[in-house]
Amino acid sequence: MAGGTQQLRVHVAAYDRSHPLLIDPVLSYSPYLGGSDDDGGFGIAVDGAGNAYVTGRTESANVPTTSGAVQPTLRGDWNVFVSKLNATGTALVYSTYLGGSGSSLFDSSGDEAWGIAVDGAGNAYVTGMTESANFPTTPGAFQPTPPGGSSNAFVSKLNATGTAFVYSTYLGGSGDDSGYGIAVDGTGNAYVTGGTTSADFPTTPGAVQPTLQDSYGDAFGSKFNATGTVLGYSTYLGGEHSDEGQGIAVDGTGTAYVTGLTYSTDFPTTPGAVQPTLGGRYHSDAFVTKLVLGLPSAPTLALTVNTPSVHKGDTLTLSALATPGPTSATADVYIVLQPPGCASFTCLLFWQGGLTFTATPQPLLRNWPISPFNGPIFRYTFDGTALAGPYVWVGPSRCPAHRPS
Repeated sequence: MAGGTQQLRVHVAAYDRSHPLLIDPVLSYSPYLGGSDDDGGFGIAVDGAGNAYVTGRTESANVPTTSGAVQPTLRGDWNVFVSKLNATGTALVYSTYLGGSGSSLFDSSGDEAWGIAVDGAGNAYVTGMTESANFPTTPGAFQPTPPGGSSNAFVSKLNATGTAFVYSTYLGGSGDDSGYGIAVDGTGNAYVTGGTTSADFPTTPGAVQPTLQDSYGDAFGSKFNATGTVLGYSTYLGGEHSDEGQGIAVDGTGTAYVTGLTYSTDFPTTPGAVQPTLGGRYHSDAFVTKLVLGLPSAPTLALTVNTPSVHKGDTLTLSALATPGPTSATADVYIVLQPPGCASFTCLLFWQGGLTFTATPQPLLRNWPISPFNGPIFRYTFDGTALAGPYVWVGPSRCPAHRPS
């Protein structure tokens, strides 16, 4: 105090004088968000315009939703909610429930989300856990039906208005799986981490850790393409005891950074790491792992189809996951279809710009360069000229070796 007047002097260090100096922070906005029952927000993201995207769990049947919301009503004991607030916090741009009716295995059950991210176009990416066999998924999604277990992870991508799914999929195996963190890169690929007890959690060729290390559960890291139809990579991450991924980030090169907790003394660490050993037995440590999708010793080309058989009116989609090796390589890609009753090589149908009986098959793609690629390479809807009955896809290899048994 000076001169009998009440003055407070504050010493201020160097700061950017092009911005106003705030001694104390002020609330720009701070609303409630919920209904008449229990609600909680667990994840938040913000876009370039200052809009906030919030997700969590609600038991309220009267959470505020907006016109055209992808799911306007509560379906289970509790569901996920996803809400987008404008930059001033004065209005909901959109707000929707997300979930199914829960499971009859429990007295109460439902769905909840812990992670949310947003891309430059305003699409929201949400991950969490569902106990619902009817969680909303989209046609062609990576796992459109529950893979098993009492709970599964999910990944849902909502459009910028919250009125439709870009995609929505389960993610898991026959154990229990949960997604806790999600990030998105500049091309719309989603990176997810969480925890799984599933020995059959989906992994990809060349995964850092292709098998479950402990029945109590491992962390996982998975990358989805922009349409949610295939995994760019997916791996377990853990040791001889319980591990869980809780947060994930991605840089401009597509390298993912995962953090979480581990009780494992043999959690995978690298030479020269800042702390290569567990700090205390029977106590958890944090971990930080940088996942780089490196080049395998040889090029790999994994082909998948959306169905093992097609009938009249069905659409066959052939997708490729190509990873280059240290030297350049190419591959011939064939599609072979087997009509009903076909019992010899001469009645196989090869795709050569159309379905053709031939003894000298030509590939659908010849000398296709194995460069980084992840997505569909061929789609065809079987019309009235196609043979009815099941067809079996065979390949990729020189097809004459593949004859009907």
